Amino acid sequence: MNLEAFSIKWFTIYYPVFGLIITSAGFWLVAKPRKMATYLTTQTGDEQPPSLLRNILRYWLLFTLPCLFLSFFPFSWTELLFSVWSLLMVYVAGAQLVRWNKLRHVILENPAAVITFSRIMGATMMSAGVVIVLLAYLKILAL
Repeated sequence: MNLEAFSIKWFTIYYPVFGLIITSAGFWLVAKPRKMATYLTTQTGDEQPPSLLRNILRYWLLFTLPCLFLSFFPFSWTELLFSVWSLLMVYVAGAQLVRWNKLRHVILENPAAVITFSRIMGATMMSAGVVIVLLAYLKILAL
């Protein structure tokens, strides 16, 4: 199998799966923001960032790097922009985890803000997930 065929298969599978995961996680955050706030509040006692968030970022990066590489075979602006966007999101979220020592004090001081932030992040994730599912639809139509 050549690299172009693998790239097409990769994105054809990756877009819908990732889009549905992001959409469902966003729906969960909108529906149950207090659970996320409770989780983060319980994790503030630890000096290390929450393992759940670290693992999510680790695996997101693990799947984003092949996306970046495969966006060049065949070259596709859509896949390249998606890969760069994913890397940017991993970087932004990772930067927040690096500042965990400061962030955990902010969470303890204002837990109501975490609930609001969870709802906003959930809505953002839902909209991004819908866009990613639409990318999957376009990718499948191009086959």
